[in-house]
Amino acid sequence: TGGFQGNAELLGRYVSPHAQHMYLRANPWSTGDGLLAALDAGAATTPALDTFYGHAMTAPPARFGADRFQEMSHKYGPMAVAINLDGRRFADESAGTGEETLNIAVARQQNATAAYVFDAATADRPYEAGPLARVIVERARQAGGHVVQARPAAPTPPRRALRRGASPVYRGAGACGDHVHLRRAQRGPGHASSAPRCIRLDAANGEGAG
Repeated sequence: TGGFQGNAELLGRYVSPHAQHMYLRANPWSTGDGLLAALDAGAATTPALDTFYGHAMTAPPARFGADRFQEMSHKYGPMAVAINLDGRRFADESAGTGEETLNIAVARQQNATAAYVFDAATADRPYEAGPLARVIVERARQAGGHVVQARPAAPTPPRRALRRGASPVYRGAGACGDHVHLRRAQRGPGHASSAPRCIRLDAANGEGAG
């Protein structure tokens, strides 16, 4: 087979240098033997070997088995703002036809990890791909995942921008308790996150698949 989701070296070469931090929800016996044989014979690769189908899933220290992969999938990403471990927004969350483009971008971040930031309205906004974001976040919390929820804010607090380099996830959740205005993705449907009452941050790993 040309599939190589079971080959850590090929995943690191083509998909992400942080592939070792990704969950594998696919056949682990496809190790790229056909691809390697073709390369040895002089074949060339296509430019799309860095893409995959997968979902953002609850990151460690959460603990759960493969039988819970589906319920731990955070498919609401296109409605959120994605921030990496450096506190930087790194993608247009609405790009693509679903969450696949965002998940590929997450896989390329440090530790294949990102935080999803969204408000109370988004937490309860229905979408076709899965349960409400609020439900998924509570599952993540119960499994031991990192979840941060803002304190209720004053009725008319001052607005401030989320600055580059200020990581609200791993540097004390600096956004909590303040009114934060986050500019949503540029191309997809607008779901503005101007949240005076509830901002949640959920660390999520990309999931590799064949």
